[in-house]
Amino acid sequence: MVSAGAKTNLAGDATNRDIKRMRARIRKKLLPLLEKQFQPAIVAHLATLAELAREDEAFLDAMAEERVRAAVRENDGRTWIAVEELIQLRKKKESYGENAEGTEGAEKTQGKAALSKRMIRRIVESIKPLSGQLGAAHVEAVLQLARGGRNGSWLALPAA
Repeated sequence: MVSAGAKTNLAGDATNRDIKRMRARIRKKLLPLLEKQFQPAIVAHLATLAELAREDEAFLDAMAEERVRAAVRENDGRTWIAVEELIQLRKKKESYGENAEGTEGAEKTQGKAALSKRMIRRIVESIKPLSGQLGAAHVEAVLQLARGGRNGSWLALPAA
């Protein structure tokens, strides 16, 4: 939620008043419209949603970091990970939301995919540290390559 003090500080920055900028248009036009015509508490709801998303992000990042540390190997200046570690992850019943019966639902499959994508990003960022160059299509291409399981296959990723 934006406090009165925060609004004063935001108004002090000329870019916050420039409605050519998306964030300023959202703040000046869209949010008041949503408050008036749909939900008076929209700003508070969005603030809560953003906080929940930050918590989820921190959790998933920590989980991905843990998996990368456990699965990635370095040898002779090369970094590698077994395909099974990347696309299937571990099959421990206590890991990644599997229930006591051992069944795998759509949520678990989506969770594994999300974790695999984060792992790919972490691995690539550790090798090629420039951020913002690895897009969703690149990550999906890496997963497709891993799922294909053909030895000798390779994929060119954005240069560092």
